[in-house]
Amino acid sequence: MNKWVIGLLISTLALFGSIDSVDAALGKSVARSATKSATKRVMRKISQKLGPLYRLRKSRTFIRWSKRPRMDMKEGIPTRRHGTPHIFTQRVKLGRKPSPANAQRDLNIGHRVSNWERIRVSPGTRYHVRTVKGGKPNEKEFILHGEIQKSSITCGNCARK
Repeated sequence: MNKWVIGLLISTLALFGSIDSVDAALGKSVARSATKSATKRVMRKISQKLGPLYRLRKSRTFIRWSKRPRMDMKEGIPTRRHGTPHIFTQRVKLGRKPSPANAQRDLNIGHRVSNWERIRVSPGTRYHVRTVKGGKPNEKEFILHGEIQKSSITCGNCARK
């Protein structure tokens, strides 16, 4: 029997029945191996999509482009905004920051941005690093896991407006 069929059968039985009925229907070893292989396959696809997962060793500062940096300063950035548990940022670079239009083009951001915000991230935060897909060549983005507290966010040049 195909592993996908077994995985679908297990998830269906788990939704509508108890785990005992899953074990009785397929046998414990078959159910465990199918569940384990399906989980590994899903995790492998996620890690291929975002790259390997790292942890910060020390406190770091990142830049995030946003349309509402003042609201982010008031509320913080929750983990599940717009249905994603990730926060897309980039490393702080020396020199002048690009205009919002240029940053939107270089980083391939799908929405309008108005300003940048500086985010201070504590050690132990999990993150991925990958090149920006569809953006400027050799541009890296850091994908942070977890929410960012409002005390960690400072607005780029909100005071100038």
